[in-house]
Amino acid sequence: MAADHPARCIHPRVRVSGVNPLVLIFLIPAALHCALNAQQPGENIIADLDELVTESYGPDQHLINGIEYVNLHIKSSGHKFLDEDKFYEGRVVIDKKVYRDVFLKYDIYNQQVLLLVRHPSGGHKQIILNTLRIDEFEINGRMFHKYTFPGTGTLFFQVIGNEEMACLYHFKKEEIPRPIDIYTLSEFTDTKKKSYIYWQSELHEFKGTRSFVRIFPDRQPEIKAFIRQNKLKIRKLNDSQMHRLISYCYSITESPIAH
Repeated sequence: MAADHPARCIHPRVRVSGVNPLVLIFLIPAALHCALNAQQPGENIIADLDELVTESYGPDQHLINGIEYVNLHIKSSGHKFLDEDKFYEGRVVIDKKVYRDVFLKYDIYNQQVLLLVRHPSGGHKQIILNTLRIDEFEINGRMFHKYTFPGTGTLFFQVIGNEEMACLYHFKKEEIPRPIDIYTLSEFTDTKKKSYIYWQSELHEFKGTRSFVRIFPDRQPEIKAFIRQNKLKIRKLNDSQMHRLISYCYSITESPIAH
């Protein structure tokens, strides 16, 4: 299925470039009028125009860089977002610049991140952020990084662990047609998750206890014992439990093997 299409574009601000042309039709005469009436030098016209653009679009056009979200699935059952269909307070890193206290949704069907923007004149807009510029984001207590691996391409992964060893989760949903139902055209599946261990600069997929333990051939007895003693079910671990397991695996793989 195609990704959602824009209603209009909102581009980064480099002085006045990239502003919606329709907006400029109104803003440029306004700025010129202010400058001429106050007998300001010509170079101050740009400053007036910048101020008017800021009032209309907010103070940071670097953050608000993307397209306005339009829901093209109003006749679909369910929703396409991770967790609940609502905005969560979080954090996003765009071109290595950190933005805190922002409100985000993660569309795992289209693999897009939505930003809730309060318009200065009132109301809110939902912006689909430019995926190419996102380095990482945090939503609902989960940290996501963008990685590129052979076999997966470039994807967002939830990260639990550290740079040397981490559990990586990739989430997605699919849309299934419902041609018989007169009220809905399609439905979204439950969230699907692929699980990996990143270790020794390689990505290892696992689905359960056996495939998880096989990732660590020299430490299988210890890891099996740890899983058994702590009554862990690999398929059903919450983030806290997985963090504990990863921490243990990292600690024993970093220490020499006793002979």
